[in-house]
Amino acid sequence: MDLLRLAPPWWWEPGLTLVEEGPDRAFPGDAGRIWILAWHDGWFGKPKPFVFDLQSRLMVYELVMALDERHPYSRLGDRAQDEGRRDIRLAAISLSPRCQKFFDTIIRAFRAQRLKSEPASWSEETDETRLTLIVADGVEVILDELADELAALGDGSVIGLVRIQRDTATAERKRQENSDNGLTAPHEATNELAHVSRSKLNETIRAVYDEAESKQQKPPNLNEIVKPVKDRLIKESFEATGREIQAAAGAKEFAQRRLAAGAVWANSKKAGQNVRK
Repeated sequence: MDLLRLAPPWWWEPGLTLVEEGPDRAFPGDAGRIWILAWHDGWFGKPKPFVFDLQSRLMVYELVMALDERHPYSRLGDRAQDEGRRDIRLAAISLSPRCQKFFDTIIRAFRAQRLKSEPASWSEETDETRLTLIVADGVEVILDELADELAALGDGSVIGLVRIQRDTATAERKRQENSDNGLTAPHEATNELAHVSRSKLNETIRAVYDEAESKQQKPPNLNEIVKPVKDRLIKESFEATGREIQAAAGAKEFAQRRLAAGAVWANSKKAGQNVRK
């Protein structure tokens, strides 16, 4: 039996779907923060941007919605924030199979005591949507348990951002441990790579998109752009963090070269052209 899946509440219109409403927008900010801007529905108004990072303390509902690239309070107004409206929060989660999968995974981890929250002990009467946890802890569970399924679920940009931040933090922690133990690699100690300028970074991102276009390949999204840009920079003795690359690639110039949200890329060899659906 599926975990904690309820039918939508009585007020939920049959035609109220994510596709018809339009997507929220998620993008990297400064200091490792992730911003989610709400789509304006013209009914409840537009809530403030939802901003968090790996060390933020969020409710389970807020975390799984954010990882699904949805503002937790964009289409539901203040009703999802009402303490007693568990039904609304569960209905919002159930609109997306990916979000439901995240939610079920987190709740199983709580029940298995892999995650801790307030209240400290699990009980069936607890409103599981309002349990609180550190983002990094929840992300670790999801990336660990759903590693083989994330591709099928759709590896969204927020998942990509938190994975990069987690991996960067892990690498920095190991580097610091090695440095403390005198094990720092020579190239790290001599700092051979120079930090790239913003103009050079933009030039490199532009070159990656130009290459994809010339080869009639799918233009890389914010997750996919990091590796080819880093590879090009290293060849020229430059470096940049994944967050810096994604922040630069989020500019309007490059956003216009990526697929729109929900679009599908198909390479039509017979027609001799690429098609965006």
